[in-house]
Amino acid sequence: MIVLKFGGTSVGNFEAVCRIKDIVRARIEDKPIVVVSALSGITDLLCQIIEAASEGRRAEAENMLSELRRRHLSLLTALLSNVNTEEAARQVNSLCDNLSALVRSVRSFEELSDRVRAGILSYGELLSSTIICHAFNNDGIDTAFVDARKILITQGDYMEAIPIFDEIEKRAMQAFPKAFSKHQAVITQGYIASKRSGSAAVLGRGGSDYSASIFAAAVEAERIEIWTDVDGIQSSDPRFIRGTRRIDEISFEEAALAARCGAKVLHPKTMGPAVEKNITIFVLNSKDAKAKGSRVLNTKASETPQVIAFKKDVLILKYTAENGPVTEIIEPAQIAKIVPALALKEKIVLASGYAELSIIGGNLEQYNIERKLIEKGLVVEYKKASESHQSYIIAREKLQMAAQMLHDFLLK
Repeated sequence: MIVLKFGGTSVGNFEAVCRIKDIVRARIEDKPIVVVSALSGITDLLCQIIEAASEGRRAEAENMLSELRRRHLSLLTALLSNVNTEEAARQVNSLCDNLSALVRSVRSFEELSDRVRAGILSYGELLSSTIICHAFNNDGIDTAFVDARKILITQGDYMEAIPIFDEIEKRAMQAFPKAFSKHQAVITQGYIASKRSGSAAVLGRGGSDYSASIFAAAVEAERIEIWTDVDGIQSSDPRFIRGTRRIDEISFEEAALAARCGAKVLHPKTMGPAVEKNITIFVLNSKDAKAKGSRVLNTKASETPQVIAFKKDVLILKYTAENGPVTEIIEPAQIAKIVPALALKEKIVLASGYAELSIIGGNLEQYNIERKLIEKGLVVEYKKASESHQSYIIAREKLQMAAQMLHDFLLK
């Protein structure tokens, strides 16, 4: 078995789904487990629906629900021949009806529990996988639909659920081989999961990569293919930095570091299950299936700089603890979680307007990177480093200039 994960931009419209049909068809002999995200923009739309409903903006929420239904039915109609649309449309409408009922149950922010929030967010992946499963079958790829919530059992928070790996492996080894005994391919969902009670849970934003890695480890898959809209892992974000290059091969350690430092190609937790079972990850371009892409594998770290990564918005938190002054770098989304702990601290200062710029690779000391930044007139507010990376906190408005300068200096 192999695991193929397709993100939102890879399943976002008629042309994109047609491309992934060809990709899956070419891998039928490998028994592909296809993990899909919600259509591009749908998870954000669901977040807006949740916000509108919890603030009492009922008409606005209903309008957005109608738009969500329209978009999915439109894609379904484009993908299927007329003779096969009735049952598929019934399933999509049923999911949309259930979603609407759940949203209408939210009358105020106080009633919006994380359990309900996770339940609403789950519908993006349920809708996309239902449509794509019908599209595969309509086009001659005999595909089984497997509900990820019945396999990916979790504990802890509903919005950042923690997988119970032993339970997942047991369920996966029952569900997937059984599906392949009768079908050529399997489609399931990324991101979504459930508690033992059956309540929906999610793995956190961008968690579909993590889902793919969890499923692959559970069935000891031959490989994982993460399909995106760029040619593999780039030396930096090509939407932000000029002259990036594709990285042929990168270690699990360096890929995980790059993800934690802000690189968007892989979810930070993706590498864990793959490392555990030594499964190579391929990062490929769904818009150009013949492109080489990148390999993430169990190899020693490189001896040169590999990636420039960054976070565009971080905060500097300073406070006094029992052992003296402390400085931490946090992201805005973390503030709510740390407020209770801060109540016990003294001399708290929280400063905004900063970005984190990171270099991942080997032998970084020889490049005198901090001096290079200072020579360009940058003030380094904070620095942290390990054997495989260096990170610098600088003014947010200087980020692009600094990242481009270091990329040209280290990676061209």
